[in-house]
Amino acid sequence: MENKYHLILKTGQAEIKAFKNLTADQRFGIVPIVELTRGRKNHPSTFAKTRQEYNFVSIQSFVGAEISDAQEFFLDVTRVNDLSSAQTNNLRDWRGGYRNWVDFVTNIQVNKRGCAPIIQVNPPDGQSWDDYAASLCNQFDALASKCQVIGYRASAKTDSSFDADLIALQDRIESHTRNGGIVKFFLDYDYIRPGTGDLHAVEAAKILDAVFDIVPQVVPVVVSTSFPSSVTDIGGEDSGQFSEEEVVLHAAVSRQVHNKFSNVIFGDYGSINPTRNDAVTGANGWRPRIDYPFAGDAVFYHREKRLSKGKGSDKQYLTTYSHHYRSVASKVVSDDRFINDNLSRDATSWGVREIRSAAGGQVNSSSPSHWISVRMNIHIQQQLKRLKLYSGASDFDDLL
Repeated sequence: MENKYHLILKTGQAEIKAFKNLTADQRFGIVPIVELTRGRKNHPSTFAKTRQEYNFVSIQSFVGAEISDAQEFFLDVTRVNDLSSAQTNNLRDWRGGYRNWVDFVTNIQVNKRGCAPIIQVNPPDGQSWDDYAASLCNQFDALASKCQVIGYRASAKTDSSFDADLIALQDRIESHTRNGGIVKFFLDYDYIRPGTGDLHAVEAAKILDAVFDIVPQVVPVVVSTSFPSSVTDIGGEDSGQFSEEEVVLHAAVSRQVHNKFSNVIFGDYGSINPTRNDAVTGANGWRPRIDYPFAGDAVFYHREKRLSKGKGSDKQYLTTYSHHYRSVASKVVSDDRFINDNLSRDATSWGVREIRSAAGGQVNSSSPSHWISVRMNIHIQQQLKRLKLYSGASDFDDLL
């Protein structure tokens, strides 16, 4: 299981849809890392009944229905304020050695042995080092008594003192692994710009060198994504291409630390930018766009502007979103990068089927979220193929 594709899911609706549309064969090569977030805002009538502002139950249902049968899956809790709720904050409560988190995980682990927790680190302001270390160690002890696999996730950009945590847990990690347990260290770079993979790898290698000196028993997982919040930040208005720098970062780090860590696992966000834009709808609508990850390390896209006449309050649109998604999909399927890509002929790929369907006139959704799901679904399959965890299946040409 160590060499499987480690995929972070921040449990947005597009991510959930993309994952649900993977086949069993595709899911087999994945170790999901589910970052529990608040869920969608409840309808006022639901809030009146439940007094819960957000639908966290739907996130739990997704884990139970789609994730929990995996041979191995990690659970974490978001640290992003905008994605948090009373329920997620309760899970990160430090009191009692993070008792709420321990209870939550162990209740799942009883029936789902593949469940692996990420250690929570959420001290209150002014907490003494002794109390801080005691809470951290008590949490580890409680989780280690129930779970064979445990994770520690460090943000390369914001966690400046995670080495102190590893020192505090040093003896416990050594004991847990000596007794057959596994501890994975997630080095999370979240978003990195295209062209910066080698640069970040130099820093990441230094971090992993330091980690090795403290806890050489851990299994390192390097995680990042290079999909921008806006494609026009790095590409053209109507079309563009950019590299998936997460692949470059992982390869470069692996080369630089191979003398210490023989196996650095690849992980990413499934082509999802870590900054969620749940509240952004766009007063003037959006430009229909379809992205196609290809060759395992690149993405190209086509997009179009809706035709209109007039300005301001007199502006009238002359074409529908569906019209443009069909047009953009036609551009994608006629693009040599699509035609020459092996996955484009895989009839089991939901994402590819959605693009081909739209190009043929059947546009199943004009929602941007749907087409994010399509991109993510394809990206996941491309990474599985690149990592030789999935070979693909029936060819579209065989169905003609």
